[in-house]
Amino acid sequence: MHRVVLTARPSKRRRPVGWLAVLPAVLAVLAGIWVAGGVVTDDARASMALTALWFAAVVVLATLAWRRAPSLRPAAAAAVLAFVAVGGYLAYTSTVDTTVSETLVDGPAVLEGSFGGLAHPTEGTAAVVERAGERTLTLAGFRTDPGPDLYVYVVPGRVAGGSVDGGVRLARLKGNVGDQQYALPASLDLADGATVVIWCRAFSVAFGAAQLTTDA
Repeated sequence: MHRVVLTARPSKRRRPVGWLAVLPAVLAVLAGIWVAGGVVTDDARASMALTALWFAAVVVLATLAWRRAPSLRPAAAAAVLAFVAVGGYLAYTSTVDTTVSETLVDGPAVLEGSFGGLAHPTEGTAAVVERAGERTLTLAGFRTDPGPDLYVYVVPGRVAGGSVDGGVRLARLKGNVGDQQYALPASLDLADGATVVIWCRAFSVAFGAAQLTTDA
């Protein structure tokens, strides 16, 4: 009598669907922060309010997914952690001053003007200094509120409302407090004056601006 031995076929391992949803969930959270904070409105308070609403929506959706779809728990956790990480960064950079103290280039100021606050109080003097055929933008006695993703823009001519349309992004703002300077590209036409704008890219809002003229 022969014994028949049955061998079970190795079962195919199912792909962890929940883990595959982690990356899309994180990208959706980041996209929502960008839209809520920087696309829908250029008003600082409205941007923060919309970002807070988006955070509440993420928490609610993540909680529902955690309770009703156990396979999506990794994605739900990743979404909340991503928001907390980005939110923590935005909160930190919006409350802590960064102070710089550069030795400003010496030379005649071909353009000059004072900063005024827009979305945030901003003060100091901006000047275009020309020396040895090179132009440098200097910010003296500068101060504005701390914020995330701040950049220095120079817009040819005098513009109102802190618009950066048609302007040149020089560099990330070195510090929200203190003297600092930035090289200006030779191709930038400043014959009709210029407007220096401190622009928050994360929330698409101008913190402050200075209109530079030859008779400042």
